[in-house]
Amino acid sequence: MKKFVIFPLLLILFFAGCQKDTSLVSLEQNDSKSLQKPAWVLAAEKQGLTLIALPQSSSLSLEKKIRDTEFIKHDEFGKLSIENVYRSTRNNKVSIEASLSIRANSLAESGYLSMSFVNEFLCFEFGPSGTTFSKDALLNVEAEGLDRSTLEELKTAKLNYFDETTKSWIEVGVDEISVRDGKFVCKNGKIPHFSRYGFTN
Repeated sequence: MKKFVIFPLLLILFFAGCQKDTSLVSLEQNDSKSLQKPAWVLAAEKQGLTLIALPQSSSLSLEKKIRDTEFIKHDEFGKLSIENVYRSTRNNKVSIEASLSIRANSLAESGYLSMSFVNEFLCFEFGPSGTTFSKDALLNVEAEGLDRSTLEELKTAKLNYFDETTKSWIEVGVDEISVRDGKFVCKNGKIPHFSRYGFTN
């Protein structure tokens, strides 16, 4: 008789334990999905902004960074520039050229400055973070080979920087953003300080 009572109890405990494990796994999976997105991507989504995505590269590298580091003298004109050319998964040629011009006497002191690019989004990161300019540095970007749907979004594109303190994107001025003959062009985006900058709809 004891065997008949113990066996069903063991079955109940076993299945209850499996259910708890399953719910824990699903919670962990949900957490890992949200952790996969960087804070700056989540912030854009929360604000209702869409970061301008680039066509996926056909190479295995999903986050290939292109970087330029230069020693910039505070009393002279300086320039950082990067270029990325790759084939998309649809075998289209995608090219991004970007440069940052630093005007003479806009830096408090001379030093190494850097500009890097992640090819998942039309975003740039400048360092050292927190560097400020008395006269805005000027960002110029040309991108070709973008998807048609992306080009439609770019007609109303804005340049923003990600504020680490408030965890939000803040718009900055540009002289011009245009889409002509399938080419996206940003002329003289105003960069008052170094942070992450990106184009949104």
